[in-house]
Amino acid sequence: MIDEEQVKNIVKKVLDEQHLLDFIKIFEKEHNLFRGSHDKINLPENLVIPEKIIKYIVESKYIYEKIIQVGALEFIDNFADASQFWAWRLFLGEVSEVGKTGTEEGGKYQLAVLATKNGKWDSSNNEAPRIFMSPLCFPCEIITRLDDVGTPNDNTFAGLFISKRPVGFGNNLSYAIGRKRDDGESINGICVVENTYSNLATTAITDLPVWLRIRVGCVAYASLNVYFDYSIDGVNWVNLYHQGSGWTAFSISGVGVGLYVANGADADDSASKNEIVGKFDFFQMKLESIN
Repeated sequence: MIDEEQVKNIVKKVLDEQHLLDFIKIFEKEHNLFRGSHDKINLPENLVIPEKIIKYIVESKYIYEKIIQVGALEFIDNFADASQFWAWRLFLGEVSEVGKTGTEEGGKYQLAVLATKNGKWDSSNNEAPRIFMSPLCFPCEIITRLDDVGTPNDNTFAGLFISKRPVGFGNNLSYAIGRKRDDGESINGICVVENTYSNLATTAITDLPVWLRIRVGCVAYASLNVYFDYSIDGVNWVNLYHQGSGWTAFSISGVGVGLYVANGADADDSASKNEIVGKFDFFQMKLESIN
């Protein structure tokens, strides 16, 4: 959940010379909360944000979305409680949700697929559990930390994704970076996948926790450069794959970014072969200048 400190930082960020008037207009239109404040440009760091405004931002989906539009472009969810922030959408499968869960508790978000349950996300299956929201902006940086995947079983994946159709089949402009293990361990490590199943780049790194990052740069929203990075310490990053400017079919509209886990369970798989439990420590999106 977004907390009071985040709200204060959001308000301070938009109350600068570039965005103040737009921000004020929003509040004047809705509740006249800022009427008469047009001259308060470059407000001090110790600005006290009225509790009425804090409460209204927290409770109002409309105001939160408008703040995003005028430039308070950062979001962090530390999964600190059992209450899922309203902007998240949890999808557990198109045909069946049985054996698949998504829960927030104790500082982690956990996505799971039980053994032998269809948790695929590919050109023929839309069953992998995932949680996602709209990106705040392009260009942007999206980061999570994958803390644990339990026993990394065959045909499993857990990681961070960006998709043009986040509730559609995996063959429609979906890309992800995460911990993957193929059948027989032909791939066992950090992997970037296209359309959520085709391998683009792999590494044999199996360290957990691992930080995962997607960076999206753009030119007029029409031509994107997308970078898929990982880090084993959260400080030093390695670019594993770069999708160049030929990736032109994206715009902010309709795009989803988030977390997912998948398995490749088939009817003849053994009962313990394909279980996957992915635990994520946080999710962050922010405006970032990316070429």
